[in-house]
Amino acid sequence: MSSRAEQATEPVVFYSLKIENFRGFYSSQEIPLDASSVIVSGPNGQGKTSLFDSIQWLILGRIPRLEELKYKKNEDYIVNRYAAERGLSASVEARVLDSTSGKIVVARRTGNHEHNLLEFEANGTKTVGEKAQDRLREALGVSGVERDTFQADFLSTALLEQDLVRAFLSMSTSGERYELLSRILGISIVNEFVEKLRVVSRMWWKSRSVYPTL
Repeated sequence: MSSRAEQATEPVVFYSLKIENFRGFYSSQEIPLDASSVIVSGPNGQGKTSLFDSIQWLILGRIPRLEELKYKKNEDYIVNRYAAERGLSASVEARVLDSTSGKIVVARRTGNHEHNLLEFEANGTKTVGEKAQDRLREALGVSGVERDTFQADFLSTALLEQDLVRAFLSMSTSGERYELLSRILGISIVNEFVEKLRVVSRMWWKSRSVYPTL
């Protein structure tokens, strides 16, 4: 653990990312993330979106936004075009703080738009495929969450804000918009808290033989 990470006031999940041949990244780039806050800045076309896409691809194994664009047949939208011309695969590797052990583990995904493989390495032991996916979810602290639910929540974070704005604008009904905003802003969690507060309040007043109107 670096001194910067030790001084962080908030838990650090991703310590670093190593990206190679993925979308806007051709040559290998290692990006340190061991800080409580990370600011990504730069002009258009310099890899900011590719950076966030790489995290999504590493964790989920897919980028739904790009799949929906209906790319031309045989066009690879995962591998950098110059790397694809050489028949190379994309690779995204992360050093992650395991929420279960408190130790640094390594997750690595390689492949292209048709197939990919996730590897997970901890304490000198390597797992691949579905087992690696389960181990990564454990490390991220979401092992008890259903995969579809986790993917929906993950895609509703500020990490993919521009995609959410696009999706929000394309929705045809107010109900769909409310559902998306509810996930983004955590409205459902707030509503659940308020409802529990009402129940507890009623129970407390009932014990005093008083029935307020809430």
